[in-house]
Amino acid sequence: SEWASLEELERYMTTREAFKKFDSRAMTAYIHGGSRRTDEDKFVLKCKPEHEVNVYAGRPNSEEMKLEQVKCPLKIFAGATSDPP
Repeated sequence: SEWASLEELERYMTTREAFKKFDSRAMTAYIHGGSRRTDEDKFVLKCKPEHEVNVYAGRPNSEEMKLEQVKCPLKIFAGATSDPP
């Protein structure tokens, strides 16, 4: 999917069940950090579509979840109403 503006992307994301409880500050950070502008001046998500599908299906991408391979400090944040990892 692509959106004409960050505002349009935010309106779309706030209709998705997974994001309805996001604090507005967290949503803004998510939108700004998780999207990019295309050469056609549209906005798309930075993650690959197949990774996004796994997130919604509750299946983390196995290649991305190999935490034992991380060689730098790592922090994982979750909200008060987040599902446990």
